[in-house]
Amino acid sequence: MSGIICKVWNVKASEKKRSMKSHINDSVSYILNNEKTEHRFSGDEDPDGFSKKQLGRECKYIENDVKTVDGAYVSSINLSSTDIKKAVDEMMEVKRFYGKIDGRLLLHGIISLPEEESDINNAPKLLAMCNDVMRELFPEHQVIMAVHTNTKHLHVHFIVNSVGLNGKKIHQPEGFQDKVVHPCVNKYAAKYGFLENDVWKEQKKLKKSDFIALKIRLREAIDNAIENADGFNEFIKLLEADGFTINIGKYLSVKDSDMGKPLRTHQLGLSYTKEAIIERIRTKKLAFEDIDIVSALAVDRSDLSEDTFIHMGSVLGKFDDMSKDERKRVISLLKQGVNPWKQHREAGWQLKRIADDLNMTVRFKEYIKYYSDDGTVQSALDNILSFKKQIAAEKKETKRIYRQYKPLVDMYKEMKQIEKNAYLYEHKGVSEYRLDYERYRELTRRMKKNYNRTVDEVAAFVDRYEDRILYANAQLEELSTEYRDILQYNSVHKVEKIDDDSILSLIGFEENMELSRHRVFDSDVKYLVSSDNPDVFIRIMSSPYINEKGRMALNYSASLVSISGEVIEECESRDGIYDFKKFIGKLENEYGLTHCKSFSDSFYARSFASAVLSKNVDSIDNNSNPIVKSRNSYSFTQAINILSAKNANGTFVIENAFNPDYMAIITTMSDGIKIKVLDRQGVEQISSDIPAFKDRNNDGFSAIWKIKKDYGFSDEIYAFDSVDEAQEYIENETSKNENERIKSNEQIKL
Repeated sequence: MSGIICKVWNVKASEKKRSMKSHINDSVSYILNNEKTEHRFSGDEDPDGFSKKQLGRECKYIENDVKTVDGAYVSSINLSSTDIKKAVDEMMEVKRFYGKIDGRLLLHGIISLPEEESDINNAPKLLAMCNDVMRELFPEHQVIMAVHTNTKHLHVHFIVNSVGLNGKKIHQPEGFQDKVVHPCVNKYAAKYGFLENDVWKEQKKLKKSDFIALKIRLREAIDNAIENADGFNEFIKLLEADGFTINIGKYLSVKDSDMGKPLRTHQLGLSYTKEAIIERIRTKKLAFEDIDIVSALAVDRSDLSEDTFIHMGSVLGKFDDMSKDERKRVISLLKQGVNPWKQHREAGWQLKRIADDLNMTVRFKEYIKYYSDDGTVQSALDNILSFKKQIAAEKKETKRIYRQYKPLVDMYKEMKQIEKNAYLYEHKGVSEYRLDYERYRELTRRMKKNYNRTVDEVAAFVDRYEDRILYANAQLEELSTEYRDILQYNSVHKVEKIDDDSILSLIGFEENMELSRHRVFDSDVKYLVSSDNPDVFIRIMSSPYINEKGRMALNYSASLVSISGEVIEECESRDGIYDFKKFIGKLENEYGLTHCKSFSDSFYARSFASAVLSKNVDSIDNNSNPIVKSRNSYSFTQAINILSAKNANGTFVIENAFNPDYMAIITTMSDGIKIKVLDRQGVEQISSDIPAFKDRNNDGFSAIWKIKKDYGFSDEIYAFDSVDEAQEYIENETSKNENERIKSNEQIKL
């Protein structure tokens, strides 16, 4: 190496008591081995311990008469004397004044000239140059320096007090020696006519402008050598043939004539470590590595409630379980920046914006229900993070496998860019694309010869892995959204645990009442059956009404019903929400109605109760519904509101499921609905026009409730397409009831 050189290191307080000779030996060791600077001082001989003694030894070392020709070439900065004892005393006074005695005592360094410039006559000039360097680098610090002349390289040692006159210690940012000291020494070397260090200049140039370009060039050279090599030794020979100098040890280092010093290949990326290069050469002609990544851990939400907007499982399940068309649709959406999970969530819950304003109560409960092991918020959060970690880990593995084929992928992507032009030249004779055609042919040959792949095989690999990564990103994004939703909701409501089988929770009482305050209403009927006491069940009906203030509100009606259909007790929320909640609590406690299941049809509720009573629980499917088929039943308001909306400008018939004394013909019109009530014989009893739901006022709601009460319509309503079909049902139901009555009387006589 030609040109001036420089090295600096820190000296810390030593724990050892040493003679002058042993200290000189240790000081030399400091130059050769930085580990010697790690010792720390502790002592109690004098107020300054050994700090002063050690500082004196360092100063004495650099001023040694033999090396400095009777002290002729010794100088100092911010010191009144170059006398060793006085200089050390002055440095220690500064340390004591600021109370900074231990730790880093000083900075020790050396500046050395090349052999051809090491004439003794250059000693004064070298000392003057060192003075300028020290004044620029350490203007506030005390410095003592001495030129050594006893070796073939003329050099100067310098010691800098770690504590400056301003009380600050020397600031040494990352790369202090390379980025701060070396450029300064080079600058003054040029000023005094000494040879500059070319390596420092090259490093500085690379760090400022060319290092990224250098890394790209080295990667390309290594990729090319891997592509054409059948083994590691051949790989090395190919690099050497390209003009690189290779060092093989624990690490692999490369250097060419334009580089100042070798660069370890692992600095180019994970695919360029020595081990990774050997593996890439070994596997480049093997079949593509296939993995079940991300899809194996796709969050399957298929068991989320089908009554909420959160069930994404039916839209996006496991990647490998999708059909080809489903994958194509999903990936197409993701590439357009559309997240299908988010899209489905918004589409499946038309009132999402309102729900968000209402602190996402429904969503929050569904998240806890799905993710939590014990109903607690913390468990849900922990499990979401666990999903994220697993998906992120497998995404990382996917990217690792994909990255090891990067040269091949780059080749394919280049081919894809010129594919159209190559086709136009070959089949349409467009001569201007001849070079693209030849390049395409060359890449095709290389792909087959060096990797044993066809273009179609590489295309399938690229699509598969990029789709998996895209899919994983979408899942991670959605999990993050759900995690934030839970945190946001819980920061306001402070929920610790959700009781999912309580009656109020099952019917969604709190969230629906909150929705009604924002003028969002729904008519519904649910049947709650307890697996602990199936002799009774609770019928919950919800419907809008006009309250005493003339505003639309939501009313809940709760009835305790025996298995035979007899109403035992009932209560309505319009009579007082507090009393309604108290009534529900009373039913739960007095009748032991715990571990309830919810049904939308009374037939299913009764069948479940019968199955529990007979211990025939195997007749219940995965949705807790009996495996039977029955006509759907509706509440009275459901039948009018929901079915009329489904039968726009049409007619249908409704009647009680188990007490068919009357039927109602519902005719939908553009401005509302007409309700006509008939008896069993088909004689009309009343006809009434009701406004459409959106236009309905108190009179409209009152008319519906009056018809319901006057003609005994219950909230177990069957719907039929015609009067004939309804009457046929009445006849069959009447006949069945009569047969049961006869059998019962005969049993009584017996």
